[in-house]
Amino acid sequence: MANQLTVVVDPLCTAIPSFLLSVPFLYLIGESRTRFVGRIATFFVVMSVVNAARLIVGLWAYDRGTSWLVSHEIAYGIFYAIWAIYILSLHKLKVPRTHQLAI
Repeated sequence: MANQLTVVVDPLCTAIPSFLLSVPFLYLIGESRTRFVGRIATFFVVMSVVNAARLIVGLWAYDRGTSWLVSHEIAYGIFYAIWAIYILSLHKLKVPRTHQLAI
């Protein structure tokens, strides 16, 4: 059993702390409670499925020789970047763009 993989799941792998922190940002001013609760439930289900897929694909890639940095850490960063962009888009906030250089 020299090649056995041991996986330790911490709370951040489940994305639950980040989900709980994002709940206030899911509220839109003037929105009914029913619609807000529906958005939270939908967000939780979609986030859970996407996060589980990210973990499964990352562990699969790691098992096949991809480095932990690529298979887990970079995928983790991309997951949270997309999450943040979604929350910003709910409030129609603009994601900062880099300045274009004149060539």
